[in-house]
Amino acid sequence: MTILKNSIKLCSLFALGALIFTSCSNDDDTGSTGNPSLTSSTRLYTSNNTDGNITYYDLTDMSNITTTSLITTSIAADGVYYDGNTDTAIQASRSGLALEGFTNATTQVTESNVNIDVTGTADMTSPREVAVNGDFYVVADNSDVDGDTTTPDGRLFIYKRSGIVFNGADLYAVVDATSELAVFNGFLSNSADDTVLPSKRAVVEGI
Repeated sequence: MTILKNSIKLCSLFALGALIFTSCSNDDDTGSTGNPSLTSSTRLYTSNNTDGNITYYDLTDMSNITTTSLITTSIAADGVYYDGNTDTAIQASRSGLALEGFTNATTQVTESNVNIDVTGTADMTSPREVAVNGDFYVVADNSDVDGDTTTPDGRLFIYKRSGIVFNGADLYAVVDATSELAVFNGFLSNSADDTVLPSKRAVVEGI
């Protein structure tokens, strides 16, 4: 993620509970001649300002709620967002002072140690909440902007996700310091520690 270096001063900033609901559905062809079946799930994602871990609750069956915890390298976090298109959980790390993203979030077993796969620049002082609109991530930062601790203020940091994106199973990435776009077909089918070459590279004028 790349910061746009936009910050907006607030007259007051209220910290909200760091949780988010997400609902996912998939149409699967069952092989029958009837309509495809609809599979859906509902999950509640929470961040934790005590240990920095992400926990999500599967609420699909209210009589059988399951819990999965992802162990992160942060020691405190506040604000979480789940991207169902890329299966990525992104939270504002209060210890790292940056946005941190973890891919394959729903395929991890509980208590798994997860690595940071997506990261933003460490610009914040005390991040508290995350809101997302498309590629834009807004983080409320409970910082003392004017240097006067008796006045309530804070900032909103605006980040934009850029440089790397999935299109189905294919990964598209900008080649650093060039005008080229690299495409990795079936990227997630690679094994750990593989050396992966792009399936193709294309020159894109103007980037």
